[in-house]
Amino acid sequence: MAKYDIICLLGNDGCRKTSICELINSKKAVIHNNNIIAIERGNELANDYGIDPTIIDKLILEYTFDKENFDKIQLPNETINGQKIYWIILDCQVDTLLKRIQTRSKKSIWETQKALNYYQQRFRHLSAHFGIPFIDTTQQTIPQICTQVLDVIEIYSNYYQYYRQIGTQLLHYNIIQECDIENQLYKIINIYDINQIKDLPEYEEEFDNIDKKKLYIRWYLNNYEIIQEENLLRIGEYELLINGPILKLITEGESKKIYKDISGNPFTKHLAFIILKSTIYSHSMQITGEINNLGSVRACGSQLFLEMMWRNDLKHSYRSINSNGIIISDFIDEITPIEVIVKRYCEGTDKNSFYDILNNENIVLTNGNGEYLSGPYVRLDWRNPNHISPTTKIALTKNIYYYIYEQAIGKEDFFKKILVNPKYAISVGDKNITEDLLNDVINIKQTKLSVLKMFMIIQSYFSRVNLLIKDVCFMLNKSGEQFWSEINQDCMRITMIDNNQNKFDKDIWRTGGSSSREQILNKWNDFNKIFMEYFMKNKFHQTELLNNNYYFYKQEIQQLLNNTKLKIPSNLKSLWLNIQGKNPRRVIVTMDMFNGQPVLVKSSRVCEIHNNGDYEQAMKYLSIFPDILVVDLNGAFGELNTKNREIIKKLAQKHYVHTGGGLRSLNDIDEMLKSGIRRCALASADDELIEKIAKNRLIIEVSINEENEVLIHGRRTNTHINIITRINQLIQIGVNVISITFVQTEGHLSGIPRQQIHDLILQIPSNIEKIYIGGGISTLEDLEYLWSYPRIIPLLGSAIWKNKLTIGSIYNSMIHFDENGIVPAIIQDKNGIVKGLCYMNRESIEETCQERKLYRYSRKLQRLIMKGETSGDIQHIIQISLDCDGDTILITVDSKNPFCHTGHHSCFNLQTSIKANFGTLADHIKSKIDSDSYSGKIQRNPQLALAKIMEEFWEVVAGHEDNQISECSDLFVHLIMYLNGMGITIEDISNELNSRRWKEKQNDNQDITEQITKEIIIGITTSKYTEKTDRFAEEELGIKITRHTNRNFQVNGEIIDENKFSKYFGNESNMKLSFHSSKPKDMIWLLASKRVTHIISFEPVVKNYPKVYSVIHQIIDPTICLALLCRKGAIIEPEKWTCDNKSLIASEHVCQVTKFFEQVNINHHTYHLDKVTGSSEGFLSNTSKYLLADAIVESGKTAQENNLEIWKIIVPRGQIHIGLYGCLN
Repeated sequence: MAKYDIICLLGNDGCRKTSICELINSKKAVIHNNNIIAIERGNELANDYGIDPTIIDKLILEYTFDKENFDKIQLPNETINGQKIYWIILDCQVDTLLKRIQTRSKKSIWETQKALNYYQQRFRHLSAHFGIPFIDTTQQTIPQICTQVLDVIEIYSNYYQYYRQIGTQLLHYNIIQECDIENQLYKIINIYDINQIKDLPEYEEEFDNIDKKKLYIRWYLNNYEIIQEENLLRIGEYELLINGPILKLITEGESKKIYKDISGNPFTKHLAFIILKSTIYSHSMQITGEINNLGSVRACGSQLFLEMMWRNDLKHSYRSINSNGIIISDFIDEITPIEVIVKRYCEGTDKNSFYDILNNENIVLTNGNGEYLSGPYVRLDWRNPNHISPTTKIALTKNIYYYIYEQAIGKEDFFKKILVNPKYAISVGDKNITEDLLNDVINIKQTKLSVLKMFMIIQSYFSRVNLLIKDVCFMLNKSGEQFWSEINQDCMRITMIDNNQNKFDKDIWRTGGSSSREQILNKWNDFNKIFMEYFMKNKFHQTELLNNNYYFYKQEIQQLLNNTKLKIPSNLKSLWLNIQGKNPRRVIVTMDMFNGQPVLVKSSRVCEIHNNGDYEQAMKYLSIFPDILVVDLNGAFGELNTKNREIIKKLAQKHYVHTGGGLRSLNDIDEMLKSGIRRCALASADDELIEKIAKNRLIIEVSINEENEVLIHGRRTNTHINIITRINQLIQIGVNVISITFVQTEGHLSGIPRQQIHDLILQIPSNIEKIYIGGGISTLEDLEYLWSYPRIIPLLGSAIWKNKLTIGSIYNSMIHFDENGIVPAIIQDKNGIVKGLCYMNRESIEETCQERKLYRYSRKLQRLIMKGETSGDIQHIIQISLDCDGDTILITVDSKNPFCHTGHHSCFNLQTSIKANFGTLADHIKSKIDSDSYSGKIQRNPQLALAKIMEEFWEVVAGHEDNQISECSDLFVHLIMYLNGMGITIEDISNELNSRRWKEKQNDNQDITEQITKEIIIGITTSKYTEKTDRFAEEELGIKITRHTNRNFQVNGEIIDENKFSKYFGNESNMKLSFHSSKPKDMIWLLASKRVTHIISFEPVVKNYPKVYSVIHQIIDPTICLALLCRKGAIIEPEKWTCDNKSLIASEHVCQVTKFFEQVNINHHTYHLDKVTGSSEGFLSNTSKYLLADAIVESGKTAQENNLEIWKIIVPRGQIHIGLYGCLN
């Protein structure tokens, strides 16, 4: 086996691993070293080289705190044959990943947005854990990604090895010390002059035993230079060979030290290496200390909180944390001076800063636990230094030597000796700052959204282990989208829910000080154990991922919003709603039909008729909803050709209807879909049938009992098949939308089986995109419960028909009102024209739905107003629908009454294209139907309108492109006049077209008959010039045509010259040759509709029609011309033609005549062409109405015998072709 360098690509689905491997392995990529191959988990080459890329996939299912399964995994640098392995992780923004994988025929749970978000962070973590490159592919092409991947080997191979040495898997304190540039210089610098340092701290005289060499090196290290070509780091007069990572201390604080790799390594240049110090500090109590191993305990806690963030799509700069308290993080260049606090309880700073606040009933609940009446709120603090110099007023930690002095004597002694000494330090601490000053410092809204979401994420997991978070502090980047501060027990207050005194936070230290070292260490370890155990038992891929749209924190927010004891201010409520997300809330309302009447069903049995058995009345009541399911119960019970089916097809012409019941064959489905039904609900167990139906038109209905067993045959037969088993079978044949009916609760109005639903939803794979749930919905709480699962769309009928729920209350539950309980409503008429905008509240929506008249809410008067109550211009409601976010309503009303208070139809200054909406235009034209105007007469006589349509059609065909708008407008207007005369409305046409939109299309051109056989059908003329076409066929095409006499229309053809024939028709064997004789004027239509495959005709014939042909072969016929004829001796003066007195011309060839007149500058408004189909000369011989006629002229005898002569030649002799024309591809 040849020796190769091996690239192993890892990463999320959709990161183009497979494409990159294929490109590299095909050797089409620009590779300087041809001995490179690439593998990934789906690549068979992996086995050949003994590499298992799936070990990474296994690790993303484990946790770093699970040392038994995690730390033992090693990524080998070589194969057993000594071939180098380069591990690389590809990354990509999740939105881009979703676009890349959306075309895949089958989707797994690993390709959902929830999974991709989580595993993106896990791969990012593993990159830092193992020290391997992490390449973003979002904005890059495959060749660009390939170049970056190959550069890892061809350019940066050494840097790759250096990074592998400092992944968190291997990284510990001693390695950082070895890589620390200060320690490296300490070994080689022996001579130094401490007097060169001019900025030692004021308290330096207090220290006799300070290591001055350390002070000198920190001073000396201020300036350095990387010499890339020599692989050197130059610091003053010293040069260090770059043969590994070189870490420089960038900053140090009370709790951590932050390093940056300055070696020039491209894989680490944007990273920070952080050591968690085993220290603890309380500014308010002015106590500090060091606790052995506390850094590791905090590290473990941070791992746990990162897991919470990753599961819920929040971003942290930390990539990986190990048990040694070492972190690899993104390097944050711009640190804002803002600390963000979220507080739910009045404790700590608030309690100590605001006198008697705990007793203020307008701020704090009266239950004595200190919870804020507003719920959690956000406070912004300006991060002051802990201590400043009394003389310079500069933060003591600004001095770069501060922590060298602190380390020299220990943290606690330094605190006592310097920080509490008023000679050297003044205590400052953070202070609250108004957000009005911070608009250009941080993104305030996004910051609030991020921290409130994080607060609820924490509480949602705490609730599962009987813990409560009272407050927490965070630090984020300027955009407010990425956290960068340490998140663990050290930055929050935590108690048991049922025991407020059982704490797990720093209050233990604040209260007990140094004596509480062991207690706080034990408590924080206990906390870590609680969550390690929780996460080990509830692994992401086995629990939360299974319901890919459900998040614990959203449930926590809903509980907060539903808490009637709280008074959440509108600004905070708006933030909570924003975080919770505005999942679209839909319902499908149902009408069951039995024997042509609307009925109610209870556990699969018809129990009563409603709406007096009038389905139209029932449909009118439901039609305010945009989604309606009409069920044919007779069909469901086994009857054929039911009355219900014809009714449902009729309803589908006007309404957005789904249907089910009695659909047992492909013909049944096809019949309903062709009627305009949007989706068919099919309860069939026939998988072969289901496979044949387009899945975007299908709902599979599954009825089940309390045991989750599937029922069929009108729910009379128990299959004893578990519904999850059945759903998995359906997924295999492409089903993605299902409906579940809980038969035991159907129609009983006793509520839905919530636990049964919950258990099922967690098990239903994400391949099922929509789940309709029906059976027992009777309260708004039932709807709220179902909507808490984003895939669920409730089905409800009985609750509406039995008045358990009003239509207004259902809409109010679906709408996301603003913080003031208001929602904007766009009002449009049935023709689609926007009439205006108004605002509505819950009461106005109830009234509108009940009365079917528009009631708006006046913000000025703060009351309901019926639109038109004073003017009389009442707006009658047709339908109400919501936008995708549910925060805007679209209300369709009748088109008759004006909407604006000025009396205009619309409040808006409408554009022309909207004013000429066909519906509006038809209404306007119809208003003239009884007048003596032209439009009135035409509309009263629709057959006249038809004749005008035919005339206008030819004007469109013949018209110059500059006149197409005008000619098409004439055509449309006369078509509308015809429709008005026939009593057909634009809405009727729209309904028909809408139903066709949803019809299943078997092919793209159903009106055209495709020729399946290898048959050549040639159209030839049946009368005039037959000898010319037959001679052309024989001499040019090698076909001898034989015609029969008298009334025998049969035509035979014989191929007499194979070479000529095959030149134009090919030489396929078994080809059949046929002829179709017709008038020349019919040939183009036959060719366009593919009734024939070819025609033999004259050029003026084919050019008189739209270009639906292709020229295969043509020759000049020198004997004929196309001319305009007039009466002999007539004086033709086009310059005297006028618009008011147009010259009338009989024309067989309207396109050529029109074009000719354009060429000689005759105004098209001064003449009129009457389209005729033959013998145009007769229009001049027998009447004086016509001035001119066009004709094909050969000998001129016909003209002479009719006393006619040529006025103008349109196409002269020698320019007219006879040819073979074929279909246009």
